[in-house]
Amino acid sequence: MASRYYTLAVGLLLGVTQVAWADCEPVPDALFEQFDQVDYCLTSGLVAVKQGKRWGYVDSDGVLKVPFIYDEAQTFNDAGFAVVGLKQKYGLIDKQGKLAVALEYDLIDEPSENLMPVSLANKNGFMDSRGQVAIPLMYDYVGQFRNGIAIVGQADSQNHMQYGFIDAQNRVIIPLQYDYLTDFRGQYAVVGKGQQQARQYGYLNRQGKFLVTPQYDDAYDFVEGFAPVKKDSKWGYISKNGKLAIPLDYDDVWDFVDGLAIVKQGDKYGVINQRNRRVIPLEYDYMDVAGDNRFLVEQQGETFYINRNNQRVKDPVDTQTMPY
Repeated sequence: MASRYYTLAVGLLLGVTQVAWADCEPVPDALFEQFDQVDYCLTSGLVAVKQGKRWGYVDSDGVLKVPFIYDEAQTFNDAGFAVVGLKQKYGLIDKQGKLAVALEYDLIDEPSENLMPVSLANKNGFMDSRGQVAIPLMYDYVGQFRNGIAIVGQADSQNHMQYGFIDAQNRVIIPLQYDYLTDFRGQYAVVGKGQQQARQYGYLNRQGKFLVTPQYDDAYDFVEGFAPVKKDSKWGYISKNGKLAIPLDYDDVWDFVDGLAIVKQGDKYGVINQRNRRVIPLEYDYMDVAGDNRFLVEQQGETFYINRNNQRVKDPVDTQTMPY
């Protein structure tokens, strides 16, 4: 699997960021010729456009409604407000261009489930679509809301971040006591306890109960009912009963796709099914999923496609484009 990392910052994309909750209307083609840069989402009758180094807003006829004074601009949301930025400070304007929230925040991130992560003076919380603070800025980290809950983090006395989940009313759903935490994918989230190289990973359900206590050196989300886990430099898979379903025999593994997964032993790649039967022998120097029930492989310096039956199929590729 790819090396593990966890980003502890949320960022506002430079320039225009389309707001997920807004219903976009088509932007007239003429606007793309009239301005240097144009948002692809027209909402509330307005679209963000750039002229020179500044952003403003025009209507569908190209008539300027909000002056070109901002460094950054987002799409108007369904409530009729848009995030704007100037000199790395962010606020909200209404459809008349009037500031509804002063340009004072260090960050106002993309919304999810009608709540936007916001940051001020290194503390984080959430703002609703009208610019009202919905969850106080009391956390050292906040994620995005998904299915009614969001990851939040607070540093402990040793400045180690501890993560848990809250709901939209800022009620703690899962206590802030984990050194690593992912969003739920299906029924389970991956959790980690311990610092850096000593960290152990397990799986938690939505009620905060362990499916697997932290005991693996690495662990990833469930896909098709199986999750890759690592112990003592070897990979295998657990099933949703929390038990090891495929032994820790491999040097690397991939997620299952349509019942099959790429695995690696030594320097050779092959494919197994969910019963750990090798449907494609470990005989390739490189392998990747190519879609349409095909795999991209390399063998003895030659690159080609094979199907799920390990038969070569027509569709040769230039070895210069191998996605290492």
